[in-house]
Amino acid sequence: MKTLFFKLSLCVLVGGLIGCVSVPVVSKTEVALNGVTIGQEKQAIIKLLGEPIYRITLEGYHDLLFKYKNIDIYFYDDKIDEIYTDDPSVCTPLNVCPGNSLARLREIYGWSPLRNKNDQFIATYLLAGSDCWLDFLISEGRVSSINAKCPV
Repeated sequence: MKTLFFKLSLCVLVGGLIGCVSVPVVSKTEVALNGVTIGQEKQAIIKLLGEPIYRITLEGYHDLLFKYKNIDIYFYDDKIDEIYTDDPSVCTPLNVCPGNSLARLREIYGWSPLRNKNDQFIATYLLAGSDCWLDFLISEGRVSSINAKCPV
């Protein structure tokens, strides 16, 4: 399955030195969780998943949040721009789920450096040619949550 993906090399300036790090790039179909994809409209989600447990109106970057039992879906202008889960029953299209090992994640998606953000380790996979990505939060060598994002 690694043939579905290729790696994008990014060069960064760190402490006066230039270094390159390889960041895996995923296909558009991978920025999804359990059939919920970035860009879907609100009505399509209600048709797919039913009414959410909670609808929360937000101010700022997102304007609406649908909370389901196992997935949070954020909207901007009635279209999904972020999907979050920490539930093992919610997976990416290539079947990586919270609870899977970091080794399995890298076996499926390729090696990604872990970055430290607020004392949490995150493996990021970019969508080619866009500002979209998948973030996998890693805790004790396992995927603890997945966040699919595509800023509008």
